[in-house]
Amino acid sequence: QRLPMAVHHALRGLAVNKGGGPTPREFAALVRPLAKLEILLKQQMTQGDKHIETTGRAISQAEHEIDAAFAGFSWRLTQGELSGLVEVRNTRALELAFDRLKQEYIATPLQAVAESVQPLKRWADEFRQASLPHLESIRTLNAMAERVQPMVMMVDDDVFQHITVSRLLKDEGYRLVFVTSGIEALNMLRKIHPDLILMDLSMPDMDGLEVVRRMKGVVRFANIPIIMITGKSEENVVTESMKVGAIDFMVKPFGREALIEKIAKVLGIKEPPPSLPDLKVSDL
Repeated sequence: QRLPMAVHHALRGLAVNKGGGPTPREFAALVRPLAKLEILLKQQMTQGDKHIETTGRAISQAEHEIDAAFAGFSWRLTQGELSGLVEVRNTRALELAFDRLKQEYIATPLQAVAESVQPLKRWADEFRQASLPHLESIRTLNAMAERVQPMVMMVDDDVFQHITVSRLLKDEGYRLVFVTSGIEALNMLRKIHPDLILMDLSMPDMDGLEVVRRMKGVVRFANIPIIMITGKSEENVVTESMKVGAIDFMVKPFGREALIEKIAKVLGIKEPPPSLPDLKVSDL
């Protein structure tokens, strides 16, 4: 009977969401990577400015060194240091010849190279100015996305596990809600709609499998992804978890990186969002 009911709920969910576009969480997940675009553009523009500045300095330095080389060579000729090779009879004429050579064959080409860099600099400045309104839009979208924080609810009768998970996810930006029993979880779902549930398998009043069964029987809760948390890794435990509708499972004890990666994978988030304080039952 659960299979027809699951199909029924899925079809109802599709009908409700038909043409409705992405959910706020999906929208936020798509927008967050745009925050890096502004940083990337600034970095690239800064590097471009440095390259242009370096090119300009190199041209100036080359012109200075060429001038120095010509001046040194001219001085050696006029002082007779190269008299065995060349005899200078008219020093002034030699200086004028060198000046003409530098101007026509060195200074003019170097000036052309320097001027060829200027359009690139103007383009960079114009591109920076043209990008400003678009970057502002990205900042606005990112600010909106930061207000959409994925909510993760943990259902576990062991308060120590609450503390552990809270510490593991402390800096990952998820809104954390902790409850200590299956019944409390079902009651809490009347008030909130978490994006993900970490469900302990073994609990005294109602085990995790039964809680998941009941959740999947309610339209509002049927699409909430659930990761089963268990101290056992037997195949039948995993199979039963998947049968009732869990999307994944983790075996205690688990490490921080494994937990973060698992949650991000289920939520479809490449990078965790900015941090928010944890929520307790009393806060809701």
